[in-house]
Amino acid sequence: MNFATDMYIRSMMNLSREEIGQRMVTAELAQGFQIVTEAEWLDWDDWTEWTIISQDGDRIRLVAIEARRPKTGAFTKLIRQIEDCLLVPVLVEPNRSLIDWCNRHGYRSRRIGKGSFAHEIWYRRR
Repeated sequence: MNFATDMYIRSMMNLSREEIGQRMVTAELAQGFQIVTEAEWLDWDDWTEWTIISQDGDRIRLVAIEARRPKTGAFTKLIRQIEDCLLVPVLVEPNRSLIDWCNRHGYRSRRIGKGSFAHEIWYRRR
């Protein structure tokens, strides 16, 4: 890690949850994605206010998700509801637990974007 990366990480650690969330939303909008506030496949009763989901055409980008009641099937339900609407769920920079889930469910990863918008996504193999 170089000095610039180290300083960036340290500065991010000093941000509040609200500030981090706002930066994520700003980045999604800057890339041309639409923030999802309501949809037929989305039940907000399952997710906290910190959840961030965006849409890029038929791709539903799960940017930051936090279940109100973890380990009760909310994530599996969300994926199924997205797919039932013939949309494609895409996990954006998932954590280790979600990467393991992706590997078990036939998802693959890909690096997309350029510069400060470069990031890893996971989506189902077709």
